[in-house]
Amino acid sequence: MNPSDQFKNGLPTIADGIFVPAGYVTSNNYIVNRILNTTWTGAKWSVSSNLGLAAGFYIQWQPSYLPAPGVCAGSGINTSSSKCAGTRDAMSFMIDYKPTARIDIYAGMMVSQVTGGFASGFLYTRNVDPTVGLRVRF
Repeated sequence: MNPSDQFKNGLPTIADGIFVPAGYVTSNNYIVNRILNTTWTGAKWSVSSNLGLAAGFYIQWQPSYLPAPGVCAGSGINTSSSKCAGTRDAMSFMIDYKPTARIDIYAGMMVSQVTGGFASGFLYTRNVDPTVGLRVRF
């Protein structure tokens, strides 16, 4: 929602002597309150003393932020506006192997998908992100 203070005289920052002058602060941008719902769950399992698995599932969804219903058009990456209703879902998986007390070798993957307003402006609606790594602790 719009902030209760209109910041007509500008906006102070957390840094001493740095101030955002009047006219550079937008305080009336939201015609409809924006609500982003987020939920997630995950689990971690120690298979043995040197092998672990982890997984997670994440969901975000938003209602339409447009002032008039039925204004959204298109689908996928061609959705007419990021203000349209939409979802973002993701699943992740990770395996972590510890050959010694100070070394971790890990691999993981996250698969995510966007729909509706979340997809507006994306190049692809589905994304697969693999990763592998080695961590050495001193």
